[in-house]
Amino acid sequence: MRRALQFLPLILGLAACQALSNDAGFSETCRLTFSDEFNGYGQPDTDKWISKEYNRRPNESGPDGYWLKENVRLDGLGRLVITTTKIPNHNNDTDPYDYASGMVSTQGKFEQKYGRFEIRARLPQRSGWWAAFWLFNKSGEGIAENSQEIDVMEGFGWTDEIRNAHHRKTQGDTIFSRDNKVIISGARDGFQTYRLDWNETDYIYFINGQEVWRSPVGEAPSMPLYIKITGEISTKDWLLTPQWANELNPEAFPDDFLIDYVRVWEGC
Repeated sequence: MRRALQFLPLILGLAACQALSNDAGFSETCRLTFSDEFNGYGQPDTDKWISKEYNRRPNESGPDGYWLKENVRLDGLGRLVITTTKIPNHNNDTDPYDYASGMVSTQGKFEQKYGRFEIRARLPQRSGWWAAFWLFNKSGEGIAENSQEIDVMEGFGWTDEIRNAHHRKTQGDTIFSRDNKVIISGARDGFQTYRLDWNETDYIYFINGQEVWRSPVGEAPSMPLYIKITGEISTKDWLLTPQWANELNPEAFPDDFLIDYVRVWEGC
C-alpha cells in the first residue's frame, strides 16, 4: 500500500472496544456472497484464492522482502497463517540473507462492488513488518489510471494503532486519497474483527462492531474490487520507523499473522 497523498488522521482512544455480535447491524436484505472459514491443512482453497510469489519489496541497499507461497498455510485449527521469516539470500546479490512473507487474493476468483467486507484476525506480534486486509481492482499495482484501493485494516506487531485508508486514481492523474488512525487497547493481544461497509456515498470502518471512521466515497466512479490479505516486510529505512513498521530484528522471526475467517455480504 502506498502512502496517502492527503492524510487526515483521526486518533480515537478506545480503552475498551467491546466485541459485538457478528449479527449486529444486519438486515433481512443481507446476502452472504463470499466466505472462507479456513478449515483443513495445507494451502488455501484454490477455488477461492491465489497466492503470488515475487520480490515484493526489493532493496538495493539491504535484504529484500519476498512473497512466497510456502509462507501461507492452513494450520488445521481453522486459521489461515501468513508467516514472516528470515530466509537465505534469494537472488544471489551481496545480502547476507533476505526476508519472506506471503499473501492471498481473490483476483480472478471473486470481486464485488459495495457491500460488507469482514475479517477476524490476530495481528503480528513482532515489530519490523505489518499485516493488511484490503480491496483492490484489476488494473495493476494501484497507481494505474482508474485504479482503486481500500485498506480495511493495516496493523503492526509493535503498536495498538490500526490504520484505514482509501485511494483512487482517475484519468488525468487525479488522485483521491484519505487515511485514518485509531488506537485499540490490546489490539495485538488476541483476535479482533475488522469490517468495512461500503456503499454509494461512504466507506464506513468498524473494529469489533464499533464504528471508528466514516469517509466519503468521492466523485470518481467506484468499481468491483477483489480481496487481498497480506504480510509485508521491507528493509527500506523509511519503513523501519515509529511512523510505520519500526525496528526489524532478524532474530525475531518467524512471526505470524493469523486469520480466523473472511466474509462478504451484499445488500446490507
